[in-house]
Amino acid sequence: MEQFSPFQAETGLPFWGWIVAGVLIYAFGSWKDFPAVRALGIGAVFAGLAEWPLGPVKPLEQFAIWIGLSVLSWFGGKRIARREAAAPNVARAGLGLVGRSGTVARAFKNGHGTVSLLGEVYAAVADDDLAEGVPVRVVGVDDEAVKVERKP
Repeated sequence: MEQFSPFQAETGLPFWGWIVAGVLIYAFGSWKDFPAVRALGIGAVFAGLAEWPLGPVKPLEQFAIWIGLSVLSWFGGKRIARREAAAPNVARAGLGLVGRSGTVARAFKNGHGTVSLLGEVYAAVADDDLAEGVPVRVVGVDDEAVKVERKP
């Protein structure tokens, strides 16, 4: 008598099962603040959405799709978080910062650092490397950082 293995089954979870499982996994990851678990939940939701037009898929293929999409969501989430951490306030503040004065909050290396303006800390770029505490003036703003120069 041959033993049953779930990896040899003809079909795995239905697409809606992956979506429901993904939402539950994501909710748990959000509740406990586990980014890796949230990535697994997002991967499961997208695995279900990918399986929907494909029809029944074998369990091993479902697992591969799930892990692949989870890894993609993990790296995508890290990239988004890194971009938001670098410039949390720039888009909101906009051009109202141009002409304002402040000080370097974290020393500039290779033209990148942070500045303190109006009680807020912003990601900044400059043509020169600046030391911490140097007075600066905002000369421009882009999507990710304010452009500053040493105050005369």
